[in-house]
Parts: sequence; structure tokens; C-alpha cells
Amino acid sequence: LEDFTYTKELLINTIDSFTWHEHLGRRVQHYGYEFDYILRTIHSDQSLGSFPDFLAKLIRQLSALYPQIDLVDQITINEYQPGQGIAQHVDTHSAFESFIASLSLGSSVIFEMKHGDQHVSVPLAARSFLVMEDEARYGWTHGIPYRKTDRVDGQIIHRGRRISLTLRKIRGRPCTDCSFPSLCDTHLGAPPLPSRISG
Repeated sequence: LEDFTYTKELLINTIDSFTWHEHLGRRVQHYGYEFDYILRTIHSDQSLGSFPDFLAKLIRQLSALYPQIDLVDQITINEYQPGQGIAQHVDTHSAFESFIASLSLGSSVIFEMKHGDQHVSVPLAARSFLVMEDEARYGWTHGIPYRKTDRVDGQIIHRGRRISLTLRKIRGRPCTDCSFPSLCDTHLGAPPLPSRISG
């Protein structure tokens, strides 16, 4: 994404001017609604208020690429230092609607998606904008391996600090008509737990 009004450095500096919180061994910020890491859900009656101006502006810019971004009412910002990652998981079906969007800042990283015996590695460069919807959102797990380097096109890439903005629309109701019950918290009775929840 080369045409942002924000430069990468300005956006990162703006994010760093807000308070970081420690969750699951990494630093996070929540806007709109806080994600409950224990129950792995959103409490729709506990709004954190309106987005700060920099996020409202970012949503306007991203909606030119993906119009449904206008519906976003929950944003989680994660910081990943070299060696940090996130276990394979699916964003809780009953908590969020049918798309999950992510903007990467800072270091590049390998984003991994899995579905049964299928495994896809997606290189995410700085300022990459990723959207998962429908089957990719509900039927595949995704995660970032815990390591300090990635191999891309035969080259070893050393990770630096990465900041990820995850943009979602809260659902707040059971996923009763789900086409992907094997990963659905409504059908399973609880969200499927990631294999590693700290680190």
C-alpha cells in the first residue's frame, strides 16, 4: 500500500503514543471493544467508545480498497518482537462477522494458513493489507510461527518489530447456520483452543 496519507513511521509513532497492555506475552491495544482472551469472545455491551481519530482516518482510507471496512467496530493492535508469534487459531465464529482484515506495519513476516492437510504460507511485507472472508475466515486456521527468521524465496529474512492491526465487525450472536462446524464455537460448545496461547 503505497498511497497512504500516513507514512509507516507516522502511523507507528501514533500507535506508540497510546497505552500498550500486556496479554499472552505480547503487547496489545484494543479499540471499540476489548477481546476477552479467556472466553475468546467480545462482550457487545461493553463498548470502549469511539475510535481515536487516527483509526477513523485509517478506516476511511482502507474502505477504498475493501468497502466493508466501513462496518468495522473493533480493532486489535498487536506488537510482535522477533521470536514472537501467534498459534494457529480461527477467530471465534460467534464473536465476529464474515471478514477479518489485517494491516501489517514494520517487519515482514510469514503468515501461515491451514485446513486439514493443506498448508499455505503467505509472505506479508510491511504495509500489506490482508482480508480473509467466508471459507478463509471460517474454515481455515491461521497463525504466525514463533521464530526470529523466515525463509522467503530461498533467502533468510531476519524479523524486526512488527505491528499488526486487525479490523473486525462484531457479531455477538450464536453462529447457528455455520457451514464450517468443525471450527465453530457454537457447534463445539466452546471456541477451539490454539495449541499455544502464550509466548
